[in-house]
Amino acid sequence: MAETFIVDPRMTDDQILAGINQKTRFVVVEDHMNVEPTGGPMALQYIQGKVHIIDQLIRDLPNCMFILDNYRSSVADCDNMVWLPLCWMLFPAMMTPQTQIPKDWQTPRPFTVNHAGAKNRINRILLEHWLAKNYPLDQLTYTKKEESKLSMIEPVIRSSSYANKQHIRPHLNLPVRWFDHVQLHRGYVHKRFDTGVEVLIKRLKLTSYLALQTEPQDITLNTTIGEKTWESMMGGNLVLQLGNYRINDVYKKLGLETFENCFDSSHMDSTDRFYQTIGGCENNKSLITNHDEVQTIWFENVSALQHNRGLAQDINHWFHMFESSMRLLCDALALEKNTDPFFVTSIPVDRFRYEFKL
Repeated sequence: MAETFIVDPRMTDDQILAGINQKTRFVVVEDHMNVEPTGGPMALQYIQGKVHIIDQLIRDLPNCMFILDNYRSSVADCDNMVWLPLCWMLFPAMMTPQTQIPKDWQTPRPFTVNHAGAKNRINRILLEHWLAKNYPLDQLTYTKKEESKLSMIEPVIRSSSYANKQHIRPHLNLPVRWFDHVQLHRGYVHKRFDTGVEVLIKRLKLTSYLALQTEPQDITLNTTIGEKTWESMMGGNLVLQLGNYRINDVYKKLGLETFENCFDSSHMDSTDRFYQTIGGCENNKSLITNHDEVQTIWFENVSALQHNRGLAQDINHWFHMFESSMRLLCDALALEKNTDPFFVTSIPVDRFRYEFKL
């Protein structure tokens, strides 16, 4: 088999460089980039234009194929960058006749918006502070897994020309609220799917009209379309994406409706990490805080919502779209291990192989 190097997000730049040589045919980037989720000590350098090591290697090694779970617009012009959002094939493939996700396009929903927060990310920390200060909390349903502080993302705030105390305050923040995971004796991947269906879709998505979408944002201007977006599609939500660079362009590549006719999406084109989230909230504040207006827009866009839900669960669509990428990944990975459907591991690389086998 051709030599393959798998990048774990816990690796340092030096470890990545040491693992790749002239014999390397494939580099598989598992999950997210090797940067701290909230920016960390390198945050200011990336804000000022530092090129991530993976982006640089993609350009320096044109004969090596890089397979990534996140879309990198900075190297989208490179033929050796292959994007493969695995969960969009994994989750539809895991659906069975017993997977009950209600379809109801007539009954009014009690909440205006939802926020499916989990681990701390730049956009989630900003959104949760903004909601605590600016949003009528009786119209909000949300999850939040970890305590957070604005000091965790201080370089993002200090470097923004848009940042203003009128937008957020350090002492105003949403409290942690995390539903118990589904108590099933299943492996990590199955449990993640079950929790998405039973908790996030049924308790958050199906009870509200609009998802304030915070897919994991890191400091390197990545674009992620993962299970959080899939759950919003299955829950029949309008979506306002926050904190992912030019994500609507990627939506269109997938064939999904973007609802740009409903919301001001100009924040998505900004490289200002603060404005990517807070600008989206402020530019749409009068709309998203008005329950009746959001409800009206939802009913007016039912056909688009149905389209997105139908596409989200259409396994044939995703396999056709990413067939060549999946064949490359099949060539890159040794898939002889971990066939147990209840396989549990803390090793991300093995889990990644297992998800692909599913």
